[in-house]
Amino acid sequence: MRSAVLDAWRDHARAVHEALTAATTGRYDGVFVARVDVDGVDPGRLETVARLCRDFRSPEPVVLVVSAAAAAGIEGAAAAASTDDAPLAGAMREAVQSVDADGSSAGDARRATARFDGAVEMEVSRFVTAFREAL
Repeated sequence: MRSAVLDAWRDHARAVHEALTAATTGRYDGVFVARVDVDGVDPGRLETVARLCRDFRSPEPVVLVVSAAAAAGIEGAAAAASTDDAPLAGAMREAVQSVDADGSSAGDARRATARFDGAVEMEVSRFVTAFREAL
């Protein structure tokens, strides 16, 4: 059992660090955006990417991480993290609704995640814009 848990933790850590290393980033007014390519769509994994990016790479108080798979029409995900209380849950909900009426989101003032329907080809820039405007 211990070995399986350690293997899962190592796989998660490896995927997160690879995603951080290969991320395409952009800095917007108050939001640092990272587009990442991860194996599978796991909002929990993206949440870890967002948290680490917020803590160690971002010059902005809010980080938004979007799976590059979302732009290819494959099931996509996003995660956000903030250094301060911000309306992340509401912003994520509004951004999801702007690109996929059936998408889902969850979160609070400091972190939020989202999942998008695979049948919807999402325009990442539209999602990012909707998220920023909702903040």
